[in-house]
Amino acid sequence: MSSGFNTDVRVGDQMFHVQTEDRGPTHPAIDTAEYQNGRVLHRRSSNYEQFVASEGFSIDELRRRVESQHRAVIDDLRSGALDADIAAAAEQAARAAGIQVQLLNPSSWLSGGHV
Repeated sequence: MSSGFNTDVRVGDQMFHVQTEDRGPTHPAIDTAEYQNGRVLHRRSSNYEQFVASEGFSIDELRRRVESQHRAVIDDLRSGALDADIAAAAEQAARAAGIQVQLLNPSSWLSGGHV
């Protein structure tokens, strides 16, 4: 199916972006991420492997589940249920300020002899 929803949500003076998508038949999961300024603040994932293998599976019901999870995260955001996650993500971002380098080839990065 591979469908999804994107919604900008204002809570007080803050703007958030909520994105929910179906990962498709090879990875049957519904993933929702909440962003602020490009930073992921919260993630929610629901595996639907058993549902896709059941007789009750339909594309319409899967789409309803994707939309339901999307709306649930928005409701949690608006109600304050995600405030602790948002605060933890902001604290982590503050600690990680600066430039970070991640080597994609840590076992061979110095093989050329120069850095």
